[in-house]
Amino acid sequence: MKGFLSILLFLNLSAGLWAQVNFTARANKTTVGQNERFTVEFKINSESNNFQAPSFEGFKVLGGPNTSYSTYMNNSGISYNISYSFVLQPTTQGTFTIGPASIRAEGETYRSQPLTITVIEGQARPADPDDPVNQAAEQVFLRLIPSKSNL
Repeated sequence: MKGFLSILLFLNLSAGLWAQVNFTARANKTTVGQNERFTVEFKINSESNNFQAPSFEGFKVLGGPNTSYSTYMNNSGISYNISYSFVLQPTTQGTFTIGPASIRAEGETYRSQPLTITVIEGQARPADPDDPVNQAAEQVFLRLIPSKSNL
C-alpha cells in the first residue's frame, strides 16, 4: 500500500511539472551586421493573452508581431504553443539589450529573459535584381518640360 501511495504521489507531482508555463525569447542571430535583418521570437506553451512586446530600441521593426498559434490534444490533455515573432534591422552599431516581453497566462504575468544583440559593421548588400526599389531605379524615366511663360 505504501508503494502504491508513493507512485500516486510521484505521478501527481510529475503532472504538475508537465503543466508548467514556459515563456522564452530567442533571436536567430546574436551578432548581426548593421544592414542585416534578423528575427526575434517569443514563445509560450500555455493559453495566454495581453502580450506586451519590449521596446526595440536601436532597431527598426520591419515586420511583426507575426503570431502563430497551435493546439495539441492527446491523452494527457490539451497543450498550446503560441509564438510572436518580429523582423528587426539595426539602426546603428553597438551592443544592445532587447528587454523582456510580458504576457498573462493562468492568472499570472510572465516575463521572458532579455536578449543581447551585438551589431557590427555590415558589408554592403549586393543589389537584388528582384527588389522593387532596384527595378524602379532602373526603369524610371523622368522628363521635365518647364513652362516658357511661368516660373
